[in-house]
Amino acid sequence: MKAMLLSSYGEDAKFELVDIEKPQVKPGHVLIKIAASSVNTVDTMIRKMGKELPLSPDTPAILGMDFAGTVEASGEGVSTYAAGDEVYGCAGGLADLPGQKVLVHGGSGGVGHVALQLATHFGADVYSTGGGDKQLALIEQLGATGINYKTESVEQYVAKHTAGKGFDLVFDSVGGANMLNSFEAAALNGQVASTVSLCELDLTLAHFKGLSLHVVFMLIPMLHNFKREQHAEILRSLAQIIESGGLKPVLDEKRYGLEQAGQAHARLESRQAMGKIVIEN
Repeated sequence: MKAMLLSSYGEDAKFELVDIEKPQVKPGHVLIKIAASSVNTVDTMIRKMGKELPLSPDTPAILGMDFAGTVEASGEGVSTYAAGDEVYGCAGGLADLPGQKVLVHGGSGGVGHVALQLATHFGADVYSTGGGDKQLALIEQLGATGINYKTESVEQYVAKHTAGKGFDLVFDSVGGANMLNSFEAAALNGQVASTVSLCELDLTLAHFKGLSLHVVFMLIPMLHNFKREQHAEILRSLAQIIESGGLKPVLDEKRYGLEQAGQAHARLESRQAMGKIVIEN
């Protein structure tokens, strides 16, 4: 089968198209023919940082974790899936949120656009930051109130939308230094959840506001074989939400084939993408 391979890691690491042996299905596993996969921030981090990240595979390496496709074969002991089943993997959700004010940073991105829709689905009053007219238009289209972080300060939009009290929950899909904006935007005893928390920060503000910080690292079930059944149950629930119309996955306008994996990474790093960046096989 075809794959895009990295022979080495680093800022200038390049993908190479290669032929590799098709994997054999194992007991307890399924073999999936992948139709498409998406590029996430963690993928670009692995490509550039390599073994500085404990989750990085040895080179030569095939990157990518999200997928959508069809089951080709199921191994011994597998009863839930059968050949021909359409499946997808790697996604997360939010808890029950009726009546709460929720702020999603990066609501037009691959993770943020899902988070704001799920928050809306579970009954929250949702607001989301974006950096331009196109981003804000998508955020509004998906059911949240848009906030232009380039023209409004955190203090201004907290005053405008929460009467200065802050948001009950802040979901930060931007991370890094933006986490400080999340702390500032959160209400007293509020919650901050982040998917990008590989950073060093001053937690003083979080301390004096009594905030709860939750790190979302959805790869834990896969990396450590920990509560994988619960992860599967989350995905099944998400599928039901999608089928009921409560969640609409958004794909970036730029599309890429397998041999354009490097360009797909560059698109994500440019921060110009809206929705998920997809590599089609």
